Amino acid sequence: IEPEDIDPQATLTSLGMDSLMAIELGNKMQLALQIELPMSVYLEGPTIENLAGYVRGVLCKELGLEDAMENADDEPAVHPAQS
Repeated sequence: IEPEDIDPQATLTSLGMDSLMAIELGNKMQLALQIELPMSVYLEGPTIENLAGYVRGVLCKELGLEDAMENADDEPAVHPAQS
């Protein structure tokens, strides 16, 4: 699949993500971004757009940029249970 062919509003599961892939994605995100996200973030059926918004929110919070999130056009739609 070419990146431009991926619908950002498609759910990760509709793109074929299963629990093993979710673990792998979580590990890669943790290594690349130095943040740990609850596994529920990946397994609750978010869209790519939702996941990006959630990650943006976590990164803004980690970097002390909460104001940037408050001024964002959209709020992250993924709200995982506390782990």
